[in-house]
Amino acid sequence: MASKEKGIRIAITGPECTGKTTLAQLLATHFNGLWVPEFSRSYLSSLGRKYTYEDLALMAKEQLNQEKKIWDEAKNKPVFSDTEMLVFYIWSMYRFDKCDQFIVQRIREADYQHYLLTYPDLTWEDDPLRENPDDRMRLFNIYEKALKDFKKPFSVIRGKGEKRLVAALEILAEWL
Repeated sequence: MASKEKGIRIAITGPECTGKTTLAQLLATHFNGLWVPEFSRSYLSSLGRKYTYEDLALMAKEQLNQEKKIWDEAKNKPVFSDTEMLVFYIWSMYRFDKCDQFIVQRIREADYQHYLLTYPDLTWEDDPLRENPDDRMRLFNIYEKALKDFKKPFSVIRGKGEKRLVAALEILAEWL
């Protein structure tokens, strides 16, 4: 676990269209920290074909590379990861009924101080990269169970607009 002197890492996780990116950006700005964008968005946007099971592991590895680069730059600033290995795990299991062991091992090794699990109480926004408008609650329950199964410390973040940010700030007050 990282100390305050070394910086802390917070993972933002949850189903599609639940405000992960917005929350990660707002928290990074609020705490003068850094955020790790979701690599899969740029990868999928330029892919030119349907993604495959193998693509998920490639995206997961590049997500980790980008996270490491930002973590190394952060010094003692907090880092907020918009996407982390649990997203790839659930995505892979949900879409392909299997998951590359590389991803599973990285979840076990992850040293985030806390996970913020975003609740699906935001209005769905269409996006060509999003796939699951009708089953976000089911996916939320899968995320919650996975966090418990992997024994990761987490809190559920609810609310719209400012309420969502305030809820996250209250939880993170312990570390930041």
